[in-house]
Amino acid sequence: MSISRQLTVTIPRAAANQTGTYACQVAGYNSDQLSTCDFSIQSGTKTICDAPSVRKGSPAWLSCYFSENVGESKRDFSIYHVSSQGSKGQATSCNIPPVKLMEPATLTCDFSVDINKTKTNFNIVHFSDQSKAGVDVLKCVWQHDDLVCDVTSGLEFSRPVTDQLALTIPRANDSHAGKYSCQLQRATNNASFCEFIIDSESNSSLSVVVGVLIPLSILVLIAVGVLLYRRHRVRKIHENFSSHEEVLLMLPIQATDQTTERLQESLSVSIQTMYPDILTASYFVPSVYLNRNTYENDEVAGEKVVVMEAKSDETLRHDHAIQHVLNCLRHLADRDQQAMFVLSQFTCDDYLASVDEQFAHHKLPMPSDLTRRDKDYENFDVLVVHRQYGVVVVVVKASVCTADMGVEIRDNERVVQDLREAVKQLDGAERMLKHLMADVKPDIAIRKTLMLPNLSLKSLSEILAKHQDVAKALRHCTGLTDLSDMSGECLCADQLHGDNMVDQLQKWLGVHHTSLADYSLSENTYQTILSRFCGAASRPYLTLPDGRRVCTPSSLQQAVSLTGELFNGAIIHPEHQQLVTEAPPRVFLSGPPGSGKTTSLVLMGRKWLSEGHKVCVLSTWRENRTSSKLLHDILKEFSERMDTSHAPKDPQVFPPPIKVETKNTKKDIVIFEEVDFEKKEMKKIIKKVKDLAASGGLFILVDDAGPYREDQPLFKSFCEQLVAVNPKLHLWAASCLTHETPNGWDVKHFQRTVSCPPAILREKNVLMLAQKNGCKSLVKWDPDNIGVAPTEGLPVKYVYHHGQDVQGHRHCYPFACEKCCQDVITLLKASGLETDARDIGDNRQTASTSTTSSANWESASTPRLYPTDVLLLVEHEDLKNIINTNFCKILKRSGFSVQVGKSVESDFSSQIVGHHLWISNATHFRGLKRKVVVYVEGRGQSNVPQEWIRLRGVTSCTSQLIWVKDAASFHPEA
Repeated sequence: MSISRQLTVTIPRAAANQTGTYACQVAGYNSDQLSTCDFSIQSGTKTICDAPSVRKGSPAWLSCYFSENVGESKRDFSIYHVSSQGSKGQATSCNIPPVKLMEPATLTCDFSVDINKTKTNFNIVHFSDQSKAGVDVLKCVWQHDDLVCDVTSGLEFSRPVTDQLALTIPRANDSHAGKYSCQLQRATNNASFCEFIIDSESNSSLSVVVGVLIPLSILVLIAVGVLLYRRHRVRKIHENFSSHEEVLLMLPIQATDQTTERLQESLSVSIQTMYPDILTASYFVPSVYLNRNTYENDEVAGEKVVVMEAKSDETLRHDHAIQHVLNCLRHLADRDQQAMFVLSQFTCDDYLASVDEQFAHHKLPMPSDLTRRDKDYENFDVLVVHRQYGVVVVVVKASVCTADMGVEIRDNERVVQDLREAVKQLDGAERMLKHLMADVKPDIAIRKTLMLPNLSLKSLSEILAKHQDVAKALRHCTGLTDLSDMSGECLCADQLHGDNMVDQLQKWLGVHHTSLADYSLSENTYQTILSRFCGAASRPYLTLPDGRRVCTPSSLQQAVSLTGELFNGAIIHPEHQQLVTEAPPRVFLSGPPGSGKTTSLVLMGRKWLSEGHKVCVLSTWRENRTSSKLLHDILKEFSERMDTSHAPKDPQVFPPPIKVETKNTKKDIVIFEEVDFEKKEMKKIIKKVKDLAASGGLFILVDDAGPYREDQPLFKSFCEQLVAVNPKLHLWAASCLTHETPNGWDVKHFQRTVSCPPAILREKNVLMLAQKNGCKSLVKWDPDNIGVAPTEGLPVKYVYHHGQDVQGHRHCYPFACEKCCQDVITLLKASGLETDARDIGDNRQTASTSTTSSANWESASTPRLYPTDVLLLVEHEDLKNIINTNFCKILKRSGFSVQVGKSVESDFSSQIVGHHLWISNATHFRGLKRKVVVYVEGRGQSNVPQEWIRLRGVTSCTSQLIWVKDAASFHPEA
């Protein structure tokens, strides 16, 4: 350790015995020549405590740091002890007295601590003959000082929770009987059981009840007969009403009271605040659909990685089918700007599940009211609430017909089964929706639609012709009078694919089967329905693949940011995990853009570094340095974290990490080297790399290996010559081009996407681009076999530059067109990007949240969108002159801070920082991933084909791609 004029002493963990006055004294100096400094511990706005560990039998101390001087404020305070071993703490007990059948029952939990003060997670477990392992009927966890609880439908519990909690069963039945246990998360073996018994006396009165009910039933049947006769006349007027609707119309509407009225007022205020343009705009809730995958946590070099495990093929197809339907509806919303909400991934358990405790005794219709008497209710796949066309419930089936898709299905039996299930699901969903909306509009008409994106209309007709019972049920369910025109309420692949898809959807929305049906919704009815289904009180939490729990994204900004988080390379597939675990010395990774090649190099580099090896990131292609610089930057940052945390413990096995400087030194453990194979200096390059390895082994990573030349396999030759002089060579290389791989190398082909959403890879213009001559050497991907992904992603947004003063466009290239720039700004702001870098959050969060039990609609861990998440790539040959284009000038006038990214700096990471929009020549920055990519077509000069540059640019997007396409026939001379 060297000391100059300055010395820093670090206290790893500050405690009370280290507070006081300090002085730095040098021998020979008197005390009057010293200056002192005082050290104290500030707790901020919270009270914190510290209790260092000691040996058993030794004295110990506990220090409390209050947010105020309690000696002056004279405020009371308490110190609580929460035992880490439940067997030594006071037991948690429960009590539930026996009740008669269908009477209310109350389970009381007595905890050993005050839950509200200790912030302890807890749950109540029910043990029965059906679930001997136990089922959580109430589970509560603390998130950012908010108690978030999942409670079984129909049960209620008291708030706030202190050292006692009361769980109420409104109507006890046999399914509630059994043993219960109140458990604290941090306690072990300290919970006792209490048994709930349904009083047997209720059975003895059964004969009395039956004796009373029989004559009453006769009277009820007579009354029902009279009502049915009268309703037979009404049915002629309302032919579209089903028999289920008639029964529901006879159900009494629950009387409202002041609590219910205040709840509805609060719901209405919150929905208008969350969605300011509720009466004119289209919204999707949630704003991004997450696939139903499972995830496994793993570690590589001490760093957490998430491995995706796919569900069954049936689940994958269903997820893909629903996302295709949602994307179709998004295209309709983008084109026609219709006032509608599209709700998906919704279950009845989510409905008003987060109502604040002050409204706990409201009398709005709830799902539990219906499920007690109707066990056949069903959840829907998609719900469309439209101002003009009313409420449409949609069930999506991923049915595939042999004649359509070439998939083997036993005589299409699965298609018939799907159709039967769809009818049941639609009818059940209709009953539930009518029940929940009974107090809003008792006679509400609900349309039922079946969507089959993988099945042709012809195949559906042929199947229904063979199964008349299914045809009859489908006709009755959807209200079709004639199956000859099923396109009204059965949308097939014919309507959901192709260039006229949006027109077909608009035609479907406008279909009215009877002239007397009133589908349109008044302003008040529209907002009331939305406030209950799409508001904060019905907004569930999502568990992300990395374990974080966040509120369901409700805005486009949250959708863009969350999608980018899911495709940032932190989620891998089992094939990536297996390769890094096996860690062969020499590997060539092949695959299309976004298939996880760079991610695998990063993981392998971290593993080598954690084992104490020196790692060299080698850039072999003058035209493609960016991806290698990015890889070096990631590994450099990892090595610095190792240095800070002192990760290597044994200096003989793991040498102490060396601080990484900007330029390579002999002591660096992560180095960056640039070579150029096209200079025909192969021997000199081999010697250079050999000299780097002379100091004690070298492990090499090459991303975007190249250059690619069909007649000169330069990289293959380099690898074979290098291993000849260094047989123990460790070298991993990656490329999305069809290289000739070196002899003896392990070749791994990746196909499944990791860092690019399937919505982009399946986009028609992207697939066409990949077939161009400039991309003929690209490793192609199968759009139907991209594999499982966290989500499908967001549809590509287009801005078309027409030129020649068409629709306000100038006679120029897109980067010089004011209209194109304004259109891009509109899309960026719609994505939630604010011009003020100091206030980039969702400005709708400041609204009152009194409706819900959580303090905020959005969890603090919900991903956000920042200016540095956006990258603008422009096809422009002059990098220095980009800042003077109309595109940059208009962005600045609109309030954005714009910076031009340069590819010549070696310190790559220092460029993409700060609250700026970054813009660069599309030729540079290939390999850099960003959540939002704005790709502007134009002109460019490069040794690399323009189609290749364009493809790498658009596939570098991890969430929202905005593509400015040049549709002009010709341009003025440059």
